[in-house]
Amino acid sequence: MLDQSLEEIATMLGLTVNAVKAHLARGRARLKEINAQAPAKPAPRPASPAVARYVALFNRHDWDGLRAMLADDVRLIQSTHPLRAGAADVGMFFGIYSRSAPVRLAPAWLDGREVIAVYEDPQAVKPVI
Repeated sequence: MLDQSLEEIATMLGLTVNAVKAHLARGRARLKEINAQAPAKPAPRPASPAVARYVALFNRHDWDGLRAMLADDVRLIQSTHPLRAGAADVGMFFGIYSRSAPVRLAPAWLDGREVIAVYEDPQAVKPVI
């Protein structure tokens, strides 16, 4: 547990080593039980046509094609950047990607909302955002 030996855990908790082993065994059994009761993951949902097109254009580095998709009321919300609003402001954002290391996008769903996953390494399996 957290790179601690059974003896170290026992000392920290004021228990015997056998008591620590018993608690760990019960904890593992409970986790197995909880995992067995977890609902099955829903089938993956397909991307909407607009998101699929956006991702395809981005991955091809078709910045003009992306700019052409933008409506005047578009908003770009990113967790690490300020809000960008309007076709001109969001369209300028693609210039950042044209000058940076390659990233890959993929359509995804998160908590029932359609999102776009960003992979900093084009070969990565796990997105950064």
